[in-house]
Amino acid sequence: THDQALEYYLRALPLSEELGDQDAIGTSAVNMGEIYLDRGDYEAALFYFEKALQAFQETESTKVPYAMQNIGKVYTQRGEFTQAIKYQTDAYDLAEKLGAKLEMAQSLISLATTYGLQGDIPAAIATYKNALFIAEEIDVGYELKNTYEGLARLYSEQADYIKAFTYQSLLTSIKDSLYNAEMDKRIQSLTLGFEIEMKQGEIDLLTKDKALQELTIQKQRFAKNAFLGGFVLILIIAFIIFRNYRTKVKTNRILDKQKKEIETLLLNILPAAVVKELQKYGLATPQQYESVSILFTDFKGFSIIAEGLTPHDLVTELNEFFMAFDNIIEKHNLEKIKTIGDAYMCAGGIPTPNDTHPINTVRAGLEMQEYMNTMNKRRQVRGQTLWGLRVGIHTGPVVAGVVGRKKYAYDIWGSSVNIASRMESNGEAGKLNISATTYDLIKDKYACQHRGKILAKNIGEIDMYFVEGELSKIKLFA
Repeated sequence: THDQALEYYLRALPLSEELGDQDAIGTSAVNMGEIYLDRGDYEAALFYFEKALQAFQETESTKVPYAMQNIGKVYTQRGEFTQAIKYQTDAYDLAEKLGAKLEMAQSLISLATTYGLQGDIPAAIATYKNALFIAEEIDVGYELKNTYEGLARLYSEQADYIKAFTYQSLLTSIKDSLYNAEMDKRIQSLTLGFEIEMKQGEIDLLTKDKALQELTIQKQRFAKNAFLGGFVLILIIAFIIFRNYRTKVKTNRILDKQKKEIETLLLNILPAAVVKELQKYGLATPQQYESVSILFTDFKGFSIIAEGLTPHDLVTELNEFFMAFDNIIEKHNLEKIKTIGDAYMCAGGIPTPNDTHPINTVRAGLEMQEYMNTMNKRRQVRGQTLWGLRVGIHTGPVVAGVVGRKKYAYDIWGSSVNIASRMESNGEAGKLNISATTYDLIKDKYACQHRGKILAKNIGEIDMYFVEGELSKIKLFA
């Protein structure tokens, strides 16, 4: 809501100038500059950033480097790289002198962006790496995100796809962490609002109860003098009781709504059974499952595909695929575990054990491949890049549980997970590759083609099979 923010900063700035509060002047001005920079109004942005710099310099504030590097951003956007580099370098030198490591990292990120736009790729990479060293030292999420994003883009432009993929993976991981942090903040905000509403409701009820007691006393006094006075008092009491009742009903509706929102947020992160256990006992006990079907997917040639897309388009397409996968596994009673970059992981038979999970998981894997085939046909007509999906499944024992204290995550462990991953990595695009264990459980319903063996660490050789389709359908066509 930038328009509202700008309105209040414009009201705050003259008041700050009237008070002679230089820190308040600088704070209002630098925030206004950021709004105008975001809108592409470089003249207004430069005016307020320079005003902020002057105010901060008068108080010798540690915010001086922040104002300087923002001035550098304006010159970068205007293509005046020499001026931009001067301000960003000066900002870094001053931040280093003041020991302000956050401002040092921010200044280096801005400087690296300028070098990149100027075409000096080696200088941009070196500067990003200096920023990364500081950002990792002080563990600042958004600066790490900006650094990973810059390095991934630059290495991609240099066709160094291994390093580009490394930093793109780090970028995806930090984005997940930042997203989880935002979710934590939202849950905390809803919880705090819920508690405040409860306390306010109690205060209101106590206040109104006191008023009711006072009115009752007045009734006893006035009832002796006149019937009319008592009758009017009864009407007043009835009105207050009715109003209190309506207020209580309204408060309970608000509390129920907020409680439902909190539960919905938790259900987006954890299985329903785990959420119930957390609500009841305050913790979730790790469980041993003797038979679980684990499904892994990833996209063949993802690094090459990612090179041809902007970060926004890449994330948009992955999100579209993963949302479709979410619908498929929900339909087949599977539990989503996590996504890692372009990989997707889910499992059947947890957290509530069942006997149908091998069939359910195979059906889900085939449906994922059918969905990707349909999508690729449409993309081929539009002349877009095709995505090749590998899917692997293995069935075996796992341990499942919730890890973390502030950011909950439901995960599974065990050699079965590693074997499922090997099934996926040794599969082929457009195929469903399963282990011998899974094959033994589904062979009466699905036709499969034996592929040979692979060697699994600490386990030995494992047979692999491609699932060709349901036996009933194959016999029908035959």
